[in-house]
Amino acid sequence: MALKILLIGGDGGSHSASVTKNGELVTAPLEYDQSVYKEWGTAASGYTHFAPKTGEQFVITGFYLKADKQVSSSTDADVLLYEADEEDSATVSKILFETAMVQDETVTMTGIRLLVGKGKYVNGKTSDDDVHATVMGYYIPAVP
Repeated sequence: MALKILLIGGDGGSHSASVTKNGELVTAPLEYDQSVYKEWGTAASGYTHFAPKTGEQFVITGFYLKADKQVSSSTDADVLLYEADEEDSATVSKILFETAMVQDETVTMTGIRLLVGKGKYVNGKTSDDDVHATVMGYYIPAVP
């Protein structure tokens, strides 16, 4: 016997749970990820992966970073993924992820849900060229 059940969040009913065709219980917005690749080819320059959208916020679900052969093998490159107020800005509003990398090193981060601030760009930069970066995620309605 099947029971019809409706699960509604405590916000008055604007968020409800659902079940996908594969039987997965979904309790958050379910969207397909978008991905943007950029080569951070100039040291200390900002590179935009995602721009803000009116009435929406971006959720980072993963990223992949690769320091190529041009990065020093002996001196760490500072690598930052951050919120910014302008496109391609190197000015950091809030750090989302920071690490140090050397030549041929990779960083893979998946299974995360980092909420980017309203009206903020998702930017990256490095202190030593070249770092190859792919950032993945999706837009949701702005969180009140």
